[in-house]
Amino acid sequence: MKGTRYFKTLLLIVLPLMLVLSACGGSGDSVNNRTDASPGSTGGDSSKKVKLQMWFWQGASFEKIIPEFNKLHPDIEIVPQIYKWEDAHKKLLTAMSADSGGPDIAMIDISQLDQFLKYPDKFYDLNEFGASDLKDEYLEWKWNQSIVGDKQLGLPTDIGPMVLYYRADLFEKAGLPSAPEDVSAKISNWDEFLEAGRTLKEKTGVDMLSNPYELYGAIRDQGDELYFDKDDNMIIDQNPQIKKALEYYIKARDMGIAGTYDQKNALQEYSAALNSGKIATYISAAWGRGHVETRAPDTKGNWRAAKIPEGTGN
Repeated sequence: MKGTRYFKTLLLIVLPLMLVLSACGGSGDSVNNRTDASPGSTGGDSSKKVKLQMWFWQGASFEKIIPEFNKLHPDIEIVPQIYKWEDAHKKLLTAMSADSGGPDIAMIDISQLDQFLKYPDKFYDLNEFGASDLKDEYLEWKWNQSIVGDKQLGLPTDIGPMVLYYRADLFEKAGLPSAPEDVSAKISNWDEFLEAGRTLKEKTGVDMLSNPYELYGAIRDQGDELYFDKDDNMIIDQNPQIKKALEYYIKARDMGIAGTYDQKNALQEYSAALNSGKIATYISAAWGRGHVETRAPDTKGNWRAAKIPEGTGN
């Protein structure tokens, strides 16, 4: 199971990477034992079709484009395995530890990447398959995130620019702007966002945010630096963007416009709240649409996307 390859596509935020794994004993006629075709080739004898197992999580939407890929590459069949976000990484780590049962291609969220990059020998070096020729198609910082030494272990899917997903029906019920262009124009800064949240809560009883940390993260990620500078010096106590993010975290909490739904540690509770209309917004990247679709299917057709206040973040 050697590396999981990142396809340049939707997700994520989750700023996911696709890595191609090298020696974890994937099942079927995988990249680990293929002898009939070179990586990336097309055409050929369909009777010698290569099957590649690909792991990703719900909401990534790869299942929507895999059939098209398979159609364009008759000698290759991508076989998807779809897991919950929180299960996908645990299962992959388990397979890597056992050196057995892993996929040929895996998606890894950027927040989980470090624990996998500790084992570069578990992944193919994609430079051996021509990945270096693609470098100029990516932003340098994003391209470098999956490099260990001189090995390119993955390809990024996106850079995760954020937008504001919101329930247009709930905004309209509260007397707030509901068309995307109006939301962007009239909720253009975070103070206006908080006031809209106050109105929403008073008129509908619905929380503007799943929890105040979601607002903290959005404002934090609008800054040029986070907790460390480029020289690895800790700047958390000096970074004005972090201070601002903390201030708005406190404001959202004290105003009572944010719930207490934990998206990672209590995903079932969070999904139920989102699906039942207890939460009106979701600040996320392009892949956020997939999360809303899978976690809140009963709200289909009610969501819209607008610019987040004060410019997008990453």
